[in-house]
Amino acid sequence: MGVAEMDSKTRVSLRSFTLLLVGIAAFILYIYLFNVDIPKILGEMQRANPHFYLLALIASFLDVFFFAVSWHFLLLPLSIKPRFRKTFLFVWVSLFIDLLIPAEAVSGEISKIYLMTRDHEEETGKIVASLVVQRILGTLVTTLTLVLGFLALFMNQLLEGFILNLMVLVTVGTAISLIFLVLLCIKETWTLWLVDSAIKFADYVTRGRWKLQRLHEKALEATRMFHQAVKSYGMKPESLLPPIAAYILAWISNIFVFYFVFLSLSLEYHQISWSGLMVTSAILVAIKAVPLGVPFEVGLPEITMSTLFFFLVVRNMQVCITATILIRILTVWVRFLIGFLAQQALGIHALATLSTEGLIEETSEKDSQ
Repeated sequence: MGVAEMDSKTRVSLRSFTLLLVGIAAFILYIYLFNVDIPKILGEMQRANPHFYLLALIASFLDVFFFAVSWHFLLLPLSIKPRFRKTFLFVWVSLFIDLLIPAEAVSGEISKIYLMTRDHEEETGKIVASLVVQRILGTLVTTLTLVLGFLALFMNQLLEGFILNLMVLVTVGTAISLIFLVLLCIKETWTLWLVDSAIKFADYVTRGRWKLQRLHEKALEATRMFHQAVKSYGMKPESLLPPIAAYILAWISNIFVFYFVFLSLSLEYHQISWSGLMVTSAILVAIKAVPLGVPFEVGLPEITMSTLFFFLVVRNMQVCITATILIRILTVWVRFLIGFLAQQALGIHALATLSTEGLIEETSEKDSQ
C-alpha cells in the first residue's frame, strides 16, 4: 500500500468521522430546540414496555427476512439458485456495508453483486437485473404508499403546509427515479451507451492507469445479459408474484416496527395513525436512498422521523424523539451488529474496505493471469 493511498484512506476516514459527529450534533441540537431534556428521553426509554419492544425487534428481523426472500425469488427464474441461507446472509452483510460506508443504496447493492458473483461468476448481468427489479418493486411500493398516505391524510385533514410540500417533493423524486429505472430496463441501447460512456470517462480521468479495456468488454457483456434477464421476467410475469408478495410482507413488517415501538411507550392503539406511520416510513426510505456521506445514517433520518411523528402520529415531541431513538436502535445498531456477525460467518473480513479502484484492480489481475 503506497503512502498516497494511505493518505487518501485517512482523509476519507476523517471525513466520515467528522460527518458522523456533525450528524449527532445536529440531532442533539434538534432535541434541545424543542426543549426536550435528554435525561427525560432516557427515562422514557427505560419505562418502555419490553414485551412490545421485543415484538418490534421481531418485526425488524422479519423485515430483513422477507426482503431476502423477495430477492431470492427474483434470482430463481434466472436460473440462479443459491441456498437461501447464503442469500439471507448476503442481505445482512449488505446492510452492514450500507451503514459502514456512506453511500446508501449504492455500497450495499455493490456488496450483494460482489458476494453473489463469487459463486456465480458468469451471471453478473442476471444478478444486477434481479437487484434492479427489486429496486423497482421497492420504489413502486414507496410511491403507492405516499399516494395512499396522501389521500388518507387529506381525508383526515392532517395535511399541513410542511407535510404537503415534503410529500410532493419526495413523491416526485421517487417517481422520477422509478421512471429512470424502468427506462434502463426497457431501453437496451440507452443502458449500453451509459455503461460505455461511464467506462470511457473513467479511463480518461485515470489516464489509462486502470487498464479498463477488458473491464469495458465485460461490462457491455453483463449489460446485454442484464437486459436478457429483464426480458425473461416479462415473458413470465407470474414469476414476479412471489417476490412482490414477499416485498409487501417486508413493507408491512417495517410498519409494525414503528407501531410496536409506539405501543411500548404506553400509547393506546387508537392513538396511533396508520397513515402517519406509512407516510413516515415511505419518506424515510426515500431520504435514506440519498448518499449523504454520513456513516450509520445519523442526523437527517432522526430529525425527519421525529418531525413527521410529531405532525402525523402524536403531538408530543418527547414521545416522538424517544420512539425515533428506539426505532433507530433496532434498524441501525442491531442490524449493524447482525450484519457484522454475518460478515464474520461468511469469512469476508476485507469486504468493508472494497472500493471501486480495488474492484477494478482485482478484475485486471484476474484478466492478466
